[in-house]
Order: sequence, then C-alpha cells, then structure tokens
Amino acid sequence: MLARSLGLRIVALREARGQTQEQLAWEADIASKGYLSRIEAGKRLPSLAILDRLAGELDVDVRDLFVFPERGLVDQAMAAVSMLGDAFARRVLEIAADRRVRPTGANHTVSTLAAADGAPSYVSVPRKKVRSEGARKRR
Repeated sequence: MLARSLGLRIVALREARGQTQEQLAWEADIASKGYLSRIEAGKRLPSLAILDRLAGELDVDVRDLFVFPERGLVDQAMAAVSMLGDAFARRVLEIAADRRVRPTGANHTVSTLAAADGAPSYVSVPRKKVRSEGARKRR
C-alpha cells in the first residue's frame, strides 16, 4: 500500500512539473528509467538516498513525498501548507495555537474550531485507546 501510494505521489509531482520518467531518472541520478517506472508502479520501495534525490529534483522535501492528498483532508491541508510556504504555515500555526481543547470524558475531546464566519464550531473527537505494554502482553 505504501509503495503504491508513494509511486502515485511521485507520478503526480513529476507530471505537475512536465517531466518524463526518463528526464527525472536522469536528473535524480537513478540507474534507469525502468527502476523509476517500478517505483512509480509501487513495485519497488526506493532507499532514502534515492528518495532524497527524487525530492530534490521534484523541488519538494522528502516528507512531501509521503503526503497523499487523495487520502483525505489532513493530507490535502499538509500539501497546501507545503505548497504555499512559510507565511501560510505560520498562519496555520497561529490558528492551531488559538484552538482551545478541553477534555469531556474518557473517550472524547471537544475542540473549538473557528468556522469560516468566525463563529466557534464544536467538534467531538474520539480519543485513541492506548494500552499499556503489560496489557498487550497479557492478550
């Protein structure tokens, strides 16, 4: 699953730059276009060194290769923050700092979020259960 998602992400970034597989493979100093093709098809997971070279040629950070906008809003937001740069990221951090979170019980948290019109919007967010190491071993 990860290999396929990573491959699709590389394809999307490469095509957005108008590059062919051959061009990207050459510029990223990858052994062959065929190897890049297998990476993009999800048949190979590249090393960190190759990911670093691919990211450099695609003009993104390595972490951006692991943002999959098709998975949902969080990844879409991460992609937008990355594309729009530091000023936008700073604004997102300011909004996050203004966010008020208070516990409401054992299994939920209520978050206060600012809606588009500025009015607060309350969202109940389920908490993830975290088991102790001892509880995991007993099962």
